[in-house]
Amino acid sequence: EQFLCPNGKGLKVIAPSAGFTWRDAEASGENSMRWYRDAVGLGGGIPDPTQRDRILHYNEDDVRATWIIRRWMTSDEVKQIPFAEDL
Repeated sequence: EQFLCPNGKGLKVIAPSAGFTWRDAEASGENSMRWYRDAVGLGGGIPDPTQRDRILHYNEDDVRATWIIRRWMTSDEVKQIPFAEDL
């Protein structure tokens, strides 16, 4: 009925508990904004296509992480998580 998360409920916090890891060790919402700026050349810079690919992989991983969490939370594996009163 409830899912308690002492360290937050963000995707980057929950997904590792379900066994998911991002391909990019620097994956974060803040970094993705920087990668976007670099990809499109905001601020007068030259667009960097490698950052475009990085953003696409990051976004794909976010979708995959969400799918993994949904599967995990409806599987028998989730029964291994302790209840609050067990902690």
